[in-house]
Amino acid sequence: GVSYYNAQEGDPCTLPSAEFMNTGTVLKVYLATGGPVPNQTIYFKCIDKSTVGGTYTIPGLGTYKEILVPTPAGYNSYTTNLNDNGVLIGYLEDSNGVKQGFYYFNAEFRLLGTLGGLGSVPNDVNTYKQIVGNSQTADGVWHAFMYYNGTMQDLGSFGTATNACRINDNGYIGINSSNGTNNTAYLYHNGLVDTLRCGSDSNSVVSYVDKNNNAAGSCGVAGSYQAAFWINGVASKNGRFNSAITDGNNLGQYVGFSNGWADVSAAFWASPTATSVDTGIYLSAYR
Repeated sequence: GVSYYNAQEGDPCTLPSAEFMNTGTVLKVYLATGGPVPNQTIYFKCIDKSTVGGTYTIPGLGTYKEILVPTPAGYNSYTTNLNDNGVLIGYLEDSNGVKQGFYYFNAEFRLLGTLGGLGSVPNDVNTYKQIVGNSQTADGVWHAFMYYNGTMQDLGSFGTATNACRINDNGYIGINSSNGTNNTAYLYHNGLVDTLRCGSDSNSVVSYVDKNNNAAGSCGVAGSYQAAFWINGVASKNGRFNSAITDGNNLGQYVGFSNGWADVSAAFWASPTATSVDTGIYLSAYR
């Protein structure tokens, strides 16, 4: 797995408590807590917008080409995900904070539209270009959606605001809902909905759906949560206090965090039943 530092536009090309080594056009950063940490290297590039379109190399990973997504005047553009074929999704944001989801592939830029309201935000796209996310309806409520072949489908609200976060290649969709007090996770497929719970826990969140239609995320009560897996419909919790899964891969491996946000430590699960291993840095994605 490779982790990337997510800099904001305008940030200086520096990081506190980090040692920088210039390796050509890519900066190699050793996260430092009193010195470089072995095997925990982050690569990132400070991009000059005037030179976007060039190529650069990340040692050991290959050569990459920078692509500037067409952005209309008056908007900022943000990417949220891409699939293995290079289909890129994200959203435009205007000066009022209104977001409009988009799809970009092979120089084709397309707005996704909405469910009748002002905004939409896509979160995931599978191999077949099925896109999921959430969009505002005409009455101002945000509903989960799936977009495919030019059509945005409302996946429903389940009585509250919903957000579709993941979709696998079988069309199984992880959906999270919130009523302002509690969160509930669902697994949706072709109109059928399974509620993802962990016993009597009042909260559940799904963040990943694998190729076998199993899900992962977290369960818990207010102020306390734990990494959770739903394998073949059976729920289990496996992680330290205040831990959660944020992503996974089709090898059955997962990443996330533990010990709470105040003292966050990344965690790695080699399988749903394996003991989590702290990695020392926060990983939000794993491929």
